[in-house]
Amino acid sequence: MTIHDIAWRAGRSGKGAARGGESTHVVFVRQGVFGMHVDARHYIADACTALVSWEGAEYRVSHPGDAGDDCTVLELDGELAAEAVGHLRPHQDVELRLSPQ
Repeated sequence: MTIHDIAWRAGRSGKGAARGGESTHVVFVRQGVFGMHVDARHYIADACTALVSWEGAEYRVSHPGDAGDDCTVLELDGELAAEAVGHLRPHQDVELRLSPQ
């Protein structure tokens, strides 16, 4: 597993360039909001919603808030991804609802 701390300070942005071919990763927003676009679907993550980007999936990111965002991203290898998010439907379950606690 690799843990990334990502801070976006450029303010509001539209969809960025296509990304993909990465291992499964889960994005947790600590502050602000973060957008992920997969095919025709658009997901928004905040402190109560994490997003899963599945291995090999193509996606784009956006930053819909004026104040930027701070995220922790867990990049999971195959075995750990199976353990952590294996109960979800790959490429279908993208949003993970979290308790505000």
